[in-house]
Amino acid sequence: MQARVSKLKKRKSENCIRREREEQRIKKEFHNNLARKIANALKEKRFVDPSTIEVLKEYHNNGKEGDVDVLAMNYSGDYYFIEVKSGGGHYKDALEQYQRYCEAFPNRNVRGLYITPNNFKRFPRS
Repeated sequence: MQARVSKLKKRKSENCIRREREEQRIKKEFHNNLARKIANALKEKRFVDPSTIEVLKEYHNNGKEGDVDVLAMNYSGDYYFIEVKSGGGHYKDALEQYQRYCEAFPNRNVRGLYITPNNFKRFPRS
């Protein structure tokens, strides 16, 4: 009887892990699709140079590293750092990512945007 209960618990645990991984995969896919949609919308804006738009970009510079969901540059040379939080992300975490990017590229004029399904904020100018 004990062995049967143990097998059931193990199977239930494996199902939970599988379900959790599938949920994470779906969230990541939703996040990445949202970032791509934002990038495509930016291509239609006249103030951004479409050739500079990058999606899901990793960076390593000045002893700092991280990633940017959407990065673009306008014709004046200002960078737009866009952090997308599709669910469960907090402004504080996004702000830390933005500040780390600004520290990695101190000579860039960076404007940051925080976007969630229910919220939109500008980060303080670098």
